[in-house]
Amino acid sequence: MSLTNGSPKLAVVIATKDRPENLRKVLSGIRDQSVHPHQVIVVDGGDETIENVVEGFRGLEVDYVRVYPPALTKQKNAGVANVNADIDLIGFIDDDIGFEDNAIQAMLAFWQAAPKNTGGASFNLTDFNHSWSWIKSLPQRMFFIDNRHMGRVLRSGFNTPIWNVQKDTNVQWLGGGYTVWRKTVFDNWRFDEWFTGSGLWEDVHFSYRVGKTHKLAVVANAKAIHVEGPISSEAHLRIGKTQIVNWLYFVKHNPDLSVLMCLWGCIGRTAVNLSKGIVKLDPGFVMRAWGNTLGLVAGTVGPSRRMGSR
Repeated sequence: MSLTNGSPKLAVVIATKDRPENLRKVLSGIRDQSVHPHQVIVVDGGDETIENVVEGFRGLEVDYVRVYPPALTKQKNAGVANVNADIDLIGFIDDDIGFEDNAIQAMLAFWQAAPKNTGGASFNLTDFNHSWSWIKSLPQRMFFIDNRHMGRVLRSGFNTPIWNVQKDTNVQWLGGGYTVWRKTVFDNWRFDEWFTGSGLWEDVHFSYRVGKTHKLAVVANAKAIHVEGPISSEAHLRIGKTQIVNWLYFVKHNPDLSVLMCLWGCIGRTAVNLSKGIVKLDPGFVMRAWGNTLGLVAGTVGPSRRMGSR
């Protein structure tokens, strides 16, 4: 679908921390697109400022915002606060996302024709494979973490894949770093600043609640890839713990979900990671399983603090 003069105006928020090369790549990728956002907002939470990187990108209207100490949801909220008044759509792009040709054009074409009750739409990450088999499905179903169906949030709070779709697909949740939202969504919602650091599960927590009153979709022709770097053993441990603590927080703050099913699902996720580590001789998965165990203890007995969710 071609764009008309009435195409919605897009602002893109990039929250980043101490990754200047990543920032250069994602800004270059945006500049190389056939259609540019009307505004790009870089929200820097790094130990050293990278304003000089932003200043080097002519041809894009780039605003620089400093937020320190950093946290992903806090940086996103700061980005929303700095969006121009005439903007219609706000996109959030991680600094390790790469766009395929005409991805932003395809996204804006989707929004130009989208129903008024559409709240958010994700780019289609094509470098993820959604594999499924009966053998793998049996233990997943037993632990309420079955991923047979795309884009669901199960009663356990487990979110199923939303990647590599073949056609525009309605879903119940959207990713945090490759998604465009209707600006009016932020008249009522903000990202929950309880989530610290990289904010695992913050995207599910935000999008699932918005999805109760708005349509959410993945746009098949708006293709992108996620270029993730190597993960250290220490990071695997930290991710494993945060994965469980934040999953429990999400479920506890959505009464339609089941905490008991979530706890059972957390045990299942821990068992899956441990099994992968043993079978594949991969210490990263073993460390993640140990982190899952620590997270299960912390998320069960520790207090749950809520702030900034609406």
